[in-house]
Amino acid sequence: MRSLQFSKSAPVGLLLLGWLAATALGQESLVTCPAGFTVVGDNCYHASSIVTPGRTASSYCSVQGGTLALISSYQEVEHLRKSDIIESRTYLIDSNIMGFASDRSYLESTATGSIGADLTLPSDVRADDCVALDGAFHLRWRRVGCATKHTVLCQAPAHHKPTPAPEKLTCGAGTSLFERSCLWANISQAYTFEQAQQECAARGMSIPSVHSQEENDFIMGLAEASHVWIAMKKVSPGVHHWLDLTPLDFENWGTLEPSGTKGYDCVDMDWTTGKWRECGCDLTFGVVCRGEAQPEA
Repeated sequence: MRSLQFSKSAPVGLLLLGWLAATALGQESLVTCPAGFTVVGDNCYHASSIVTPGRTASSYCSVQGGTLALISSYQEVEHLRKSDIIESRTYLIDSNIMGFASDRSYLESTATGSIGADLTLPSDVRADDCVALDGAFHLRWRRVGCATKHTVLCQAPAHHKPTPAPEKLTCGAGTSLFERSCLWANISQAYTFEQAQQECAARGMSIPSVHSQEENDFIMGLAEASHVWIAMKKVSPGVHHWLDLTPLDFENWGTLEPSGTKGYDCVDMDWTTGKWRECGCDLTFGVVCRGEAQPEA
């Protein structure tokens, strides 16, 4: 007699990633499952795409990297009911159903706990019996013939790895922290664009590029009462780039800007509105410099 052979659809590996609250303290953890499994509650589950006789269900799950699902509590049933993997099919599970089948809440939610004329008690189910949950009837359990074919529900442990605490960053005296950057400003002295670059370089910093409205507003707040330089240069009329070669993913031009005026190759920020304008690089404004924030010791 030839035995049934199952092939894996993908190598078993920790591929599925999800986030969930892992402790009573509200810490988050990274949850990993074998390939093809889905996080449901505290476990990983896989529903077969083929129907299989009950006698080969365990072998199928073993090939997938798991075991035939052992449902140990009514809570697991509730998680499965709410999941996307359960459809209106019958799902073969481990025959040890004592963990949920006698639970009062489960009995009430399924009317009888079993289905049809089979009124077998959970305690009467033997280890060599086959048991299925019926997706069309709120996951009622029922004993089925081990030669009949059903969808297989496999289970694998979910691996929880606590996510590292957010890194705490700090800035030196006289600088302000924004996200992962430290910003220093001097609006009491006026600088040409080149002088502003030199001032920032002397501090191990650079004139900032701007990539969000929040960042723009933060720099505007440091400017206080002076226009300040930003690290943008005109390449050609209407074409600009950041000197640090970061993407041009945010713009905040003022009315009729950029003007395209010949010789206006630098860009400053208006301290009252945060709007940008093209201007000559020899004009003098305040300076804001940006450097990398450092982890707290």
